[in-house]
Amino acid sequence: MKKLMGIIKSGINTSAYNALLNTRPDYMLPFGSRYRVIDITLSNFSEHGITNVLLHGSQHIRSTLDHVGNGKHWEMDKRQNGLVISSPTTSETDIRNRRIASYYDSLPFVEDSPCEHVYIANPMLIARIDITSIYKKYCEGDYDVIFLYRKQEDPTGRYLNARKVIFDKEGNVENIGVNLGTKNVFNLFMDHIIIKKEVFKEVITEAMETENAFTLSESIINNKDRLKIGVYEIKNHVEYIRDLNSYYLANLNLLNPGIYADLFLFGSGILTKNKDEPSTLYQEGNNVTNSIVANGSIIAGEVSDSVIFRGVQIGKNAIIKNSIIFEGAKIGDGAIIVNSIVDKKSVIKDGVFVQGTKNNPYVVPKKSVLEK
Repeated sequence: MKKLMGIIKSGINTSAYNALLNTRPDYMLPFGSRYRVIDITLSNFSEHGITNVLLHGSQHIRSTLDHVGNGKHWEMDKRQNGLVISSPTTSETDIRNRRIASYYDSLPFVEDSPCEHVYIANPMLIARIDITSIYKKYCEGDYDVIFLYRKQEDPTGRYLNARKVIFDKEGNVENIGVNLGTKNVFNLFMDHIIIKKEVFKEVITEAMETENAFTLSESIINNKDRLKIGVYEIKNHVEYIRDLNSYYLANLNLLNPGIYADLFLFGSGILTKNKDEPSTLYQEGNNVTNSIVANGSIIAGEVSDSVIFRGVQIGKNAIIKNSIIFEGAKIGDGAIIVNSIVDKKSVIKDGVFVQGTKNNPYVVPKKSVLEK
């Protein structure tokens, strides 16, 4: 799809993740034992031939540059019209409508692209997306804009305050509203949009000049009377990461084989930065059940219902339950970790007990040392 370029822009609420975003942007959060959240969006783009991509980098951009680099792992390392990573600008951090400001600052990149259409993706809504089919509907319907959405069941209120697509009686897009939990099923707005390049430039410029919109979707809705707006329903599984608890649950949901297959085995699979590691060593006395374990680890203790990243060491008689252990963490003999997230290269000494709850997991910050 040579006529379609991509823009990746995540949220701005970094306070909802406890200490996990002290050293990384939200889209760089580890996911599924071997990956980062950003890998799913980049893989979607790569699989469908979108290589001209602008990634809006957030604070702590070093991790982005280290992992994503020039995009070679996703075949985006082109001399022309390849992957570009932008850093946060002064205007983006100083003014209140900074989401619009970041899009406005991206206009030179958009104008220089030979592509005629723009696919905008929020990487924190994780799903395998058939972009080719969506683009085909977009072109055949001659739409100015097409919104992606999913009919989302929410009997427990997990998606309260998530944005939703509101339709009028004729089935046309009326607005982008907020889910207040009044219905068990609602139209979750995926925050993925395909839009004509010229329309994108017009609505963003207008929003900056008049300050009449704080998001791209709002700026589009302000012009709905003159734009042809379509929708595309996503049928497969979606994970919406927007705070610590949703991130924790999104990882543990991967223990469900159906969800794992939907996110990681659909299409051509997920691409990520290569790291050569030996196979995981399961030492005498280990007991691993219903868990995802990456390579390069050494496990001598008990692990259940957990996600273990690369190079993790788990000592004898240690117990890991309902937890996420990031790369390079060391868990001492007899340590107990329940309902927790242990960040990268942290050390839990022998006999230490760490416990959170399923609705409020305990976070051990990066490179921390916990001892009695």
